[in-house]
Amino acid sequence: MTAANPLRTHLDALPRLQSSEQARRLREALGYSRGAWQKLLAGEMACPMLSAMKLHVLTAGAVDAREMAPDLDWETVRAFAALFGAQIAWEGA
Repeated sequence: MTAANPLRTHLDALPRLQSSEQARRLREALGYSRGAWQKLLAGEMACPMLSAMKLHVLTAGAVDAREMAPDLDWETVRAFAALFGAQIAWEGA
């Protein structure tokens, strides 16, 4: 990623202890290994669509899915979700 990593920005804005605990909870909720998590935080790996959506929900919108996965065509994602009756879990998505 060339732009600032929204996940890293979110975690850095929290007090140190809270940041560490939040990072652990998010990593475990997503099922990431420590190595994969570090790559995601460093911007060395692309954020998969479902992970971006989960991060958005788990952080109550503080980490925007569209910013985590800007290369995705979010219009297509919304259309696909609507086609199968899924509800997008964030406002304005």
